[in-house]
Amino acid sequence: MNIPSLFDHLTARVTDAATSHASANDPEAQIRRGSQRDRLLAVYHDYRFSGGLTDEEAGAIINLDQVRATRRCSELRAAGWIEPTGITRTTSNGAAARVCWITPEGLITHRKATR
Repeated sequence: MNIPSLFDHLTARVTDAATSHASANDPEAQIRRGSQRDRLLAVYHDYRFSGGLTDEEAGAIINLDQVRATRRCSELRAAGWIEPTGITRTTSNGAAARVCWITPEGLITHRKATR
């Protein structure tokens, strides 16, 4: 029996097919060009000198609803491609949200994805 890892749960649901779990564990398949994660990572790359973005802000830039943006940004954090800056900012609904920026690993991943 193949037991999914914690990272599998972030990129593939328990109910997903075995091929989805295999892709989740394949570093080359973890970010596809044009995917939501790729587009969000590109936003963090483009705004890397701005002091960072909340999940909501990054999602709004690429027209992604807040639920999807939060899920994809969570995956980027789990992969080590973005990380919290230690700063929070108020979201549109008045909640405090952490501000993140791209990591050196995220820069490398972004460059590989844009080749």
